[in-house]
Amino acid sequence: MCGRFYLTTPTGALAELFQLPSAIAMSGRSVAQPPQELHPRYNIAPGSSVAIIRTALSVSALVGPELGSHRELAHARWGLIPGWASVPDVGVQTINCRAEAAERSPSVYEALCSRRCLVPADGFFEWRTMRGGEKCPMLFRVRSDSTRPYPTTFAMAGVYGAWVPNDGGAMIESCAVLTTHANRVMSDIHDRMPAILRPRDYEAWLGDGQPANGDEIRRLKDLCRPYPDELMSAIAVSPLVNSPRHDDPRCLQPVDAGPNA
Repeated sequence: MCGRFYLTTPTGALAELFQLPSAIAMSGRSVAQPPQELHPRYNIAPGSSVAIIRTALSVSALVGPELGSHRELAHARWGLIPGWASVPDVGVQTINCRAEAAERSPSVYEALCSRRCLVPADGFFEWRTMRGGEKCPMLFRVRSDSTRPYPTTFAMAGVYGAWVPNDGGAMIESCAVLTTHANRVMSDIHDRMPAILRPRDYEAWLGDGQPANGDEIRRLKDLCRPYPDELMSAIAVSPLVNSPRHDDPRCLQPVDAGPNA
């Protein structure tokens, strides 16, 4: 699954990695930067504001009033808030959703059809149950291929939505991470893992801003597969991760997990 993750990659590096426009976008503004500069986060918990990358439609200032699309880096609250919710805290119940069962939740399926995003991360955490019932946090990281440094920033498949409170208050954008079956690296700790997309699949996942039909949805689900075992690693890290109050480099400190039987 994915209950916590971390992201320390600088904003400019994210813009390059995910091919965000570095010049003035079609809307007339720069989209290489998010609404505010990203700061290193070592223990991102549900309900937090997270960075997402999505396709946005805009009017081209160069070719007239024609709609075009571009990628942008934005912020969304982690935990998809359904449209029927009376309070936003309901969203923490949907920080993850099963990619293969998206149809079971109307809000998730609607977002999968029309509002897909990438959720960048440098690693994610899951907890191993130790002898005696103690929980040991494990840090999972990936590399894209054999030619790139290890570990590296990756993208989890995500969906997002917009929620407006009944009292007419400010709109809240929220998101969820899609999950798939665990690979061998994850399987002895959890039977699910985040759907990590390969860079070659980013464009297909994000789409062009238009709603996907049934055949396209099936192809999108096929992209949500277990990440290759040989491109992942797992290490035991500090129990400081257990509390979201701790958000500093100590959360990534390796520890001796000891016997786990």
